[in-house]
Amino acid sequence: MSTLQSYLQTTRFILHDVNSVTFTDSQLTNCINLARDRIVTDTYSPQALPFIPLISGQDAYPFSYILPYVQALPASSLARAIQAILFVNFVQTPTPPYIKIPLRPLPFNVLNERYRINPVNSLCEAFGVLDLGSIVYLEPPPAGNTFQAEIRCTWLPVYMVNYTDQETAIPAGVSDALVPLMAASWAWENNDDMESSKKMEDKYTAHLNQFGASMPPYLYDPYSSIY
Repeated sequence: MSTLQSYLQTTRFILHDVNSVTFTDSQLTNCINLARDRIVTDTYSPQALPFIPLISGQDAYPFSYILPYVQALPASSLARAIQAILFVNFVQTPTPPYIKIPLRPLPFNVLNERYRINPVNSLCEAFGVLDLGSIVYLEPPPAGNTFQAEIRCTWLPVYMVNYTDQETAIPAGVSDALVPLMAASWAWENNDDMESSKKMEDKYTAHLNQFGASMPPYLYDPYSSIY
């Protein structure tokens, strides 16, 4: 498992700065944390699937409202923020076995036109996210306080600060290869060397594409069944 120290060592090796002549540990630590956030954005990993209670007549749910439910899950307990909402299931039953209805993802302007001009409380049918990520809207608003939503989301990890801090979010292998490359790109960019920064980002992109190409294909087959 990668630590901040191992990230620093690899990043310095890539930068040809093993003796800390050009960059301080503090500067590179900031670049490493920026790189980790970038990888979450590019890979949609890590993810969480929390349940959140819905409030009768309320359609807007800030990411800050959802975050504690993400942090309550053991695998995402060190989440510091939600990065993106990928899909939403509307949970119609308060207890298992849950009936989960996938909501239709819509751009916010379409969601607004269809549901928010003349709002009527009902069962949720669709969802949309405002701007780059701050509030998710579930439409139409639920009529009752017994409903829940199952939120599939990506989350940003807490920052690494100490040399012994371990990687808690990005999968091993991916993190070992990608974090130092993107951190090196950030370092050169912050040092106003855009040519070197672009070279590092190109290497990062090439490795990112290789990881993506090696993932097994998941094809949607509406007629498949285990029965």
